[in-house]
Amino acid sequence: PGLDACASGRVSVEPAPNTAAAIRAVLETSDPLGGTPTATAIQEAGDWLSESNSTGSNYILLATDGGPGCNSGMDPNTCECIPGATCAGMLGMGWQNYLDSVRTANAVLVQRERGIKTFVVGLPGSEVVTDLLDTMAVAGGTAVNGQHYAVTSEADLIEALGSASGSTIPCDFPMETVPTDLSTLEVTLDGQSVSRDETHTSGWDVVDGRFRLYGSTCTEMRNGQPHELHVQFDCD
Repeated sequence: PGLDACASGRVSVEPAPNTAAAIRAVLETSDPLGGTPTATAIQEAGDWLSESNSTGSNYILLATDGGPGCNSGMDPNTCECIPGATCAGMLGMGWQNYLDSVRTANAVLVQRERGIKTFVVGLPGSEVVTDLLDTMAVAGGTAVNGQHYAVTSEADLIEALGSASGSTIPCDFPMETVPTDLSTLEVTLDGQSVSRDETHTSGWDVVDGRFRLYGSTCTEMRNGQPHELHVQFDCD
């Protein structure tokens, strides 16, 4: 314990395909030090993404089993302890467990304003700060019906990750060339024909030079599974 327990961490494995084994190796050889520096970790992650992928789409996935702490600037006379944690009798280090709600939610909002959305996953143990995690999900632009992803099992976690990753898939694409007659467009999703729907209830349409998917068609694209979308037409 000590200041190292509140270090914001570092990027151990850079985002890339086929890194599961490397990530697992880091997790299996790393021991948590007790602190939960969520606010500074969000800031560090946002800075790294902004510098490493300045022109791309960036997202942060925050998975936590409790409330954020590690704010040494909080007033011990007015602060709230993380539910279930100990703040008194820690030899001057009780601030590690002061509930750092405002600064953490603001850190998520700052990243959103930088164009970086944050997905919030509450693991078992985080039930004591459900409202805060919901607030963070809203600030991060990823809330589902105003809530974060709360999981209680491995199956829940797999579903949450699939939903989160699927929601990053676009349903709106720019078209370099728009045919005069849209009836010439042939659209298939996973080999199945998709019809144009000018009511924008489902299917596809072209609006302001952009090809867009609607309703259940867009939902299917975003279900976390791999898909093949083909759009073709005769340029002549």
